[in-house]
Amino acid sequence: MAPRQRVRHSLDRGVDSSGGAAAEKADPTLSSWKAQYPLPDESSGDSGNEVVQLYKPPRNDSKGIIIACSIIAAWAVLFYHGCFQIKLTLGPDRSHWLDILGTFLLLEFVNTGLFITTHDAMHGTICYNNRKLNDWIGRIAINLYAWFDYGMLHRKHWEHHNMTGQQGKDPDFHGGNPSFLAWYGRFMWQYATLLQFAKIVLISQVLQALGVPYANLCVYMAAAPILA
Repeated sequence: MAPRQRVRHSLDRGVDSSGGAAAEKADPTLSSWKAQYPLPDESSGDSGNEVVQLYKPPRNDSKGIIIACSIIAAWAVLFYHGCFQIKLTLGPDRSHWLDILGTFLLLEFVNTGLFITTHDAMHGTICYNNRKLNDWIGRIAINLYAWFDYGMLHRKHWEHHNMTGQQGKDPDFHGGNPSFLAWYGRFMWQYATLLQFAKIVLISQVLQALGVPYANLCVYMAAAPILA
């Protein structure tokens, strides 16, 4: 899924440009992918990027699908164990601290994997050949992570790439105050929605009705993705 890279030399710009065009013409999958996920134009030299990205789509999408589904399955197992099987209450029935802490740390790791899966889906690199399946995998991953709106994230993420570092236009850039807390508050304000919070409240209520203790929800449903 990672692009191969090579250094751009000023004397080779014309060759790189014509070579890239020929590669796109010879590979209809690549042309279709770039039409849906436009990249900044580097041919003018205005990007300041000295690295040429040589994208070579895989022959099929099985690898991306298997990796994404493995991350989702790992999350499901760890989330179920953390919510339904671990005992956090004081007493003889309390789970071993290694189980409590280990599950939390692993769930943090897998939550990061869910977000990365969503990011790759927004770039169309989970399934090169099937846009609908690609977006559905990204949508599932980001909902399991924190019930974000995939469509909104997709739009804002491409605003970030098309206007990187432009104050007031890049949703991931600070709004004038570069301090961490100010940036983080603005970042969350940009991406959080009332519908997201409504979904979280509804899911937490359903899980409590199914027998999940409130303490387990706070640790494994709230703290784990926030700290991930």
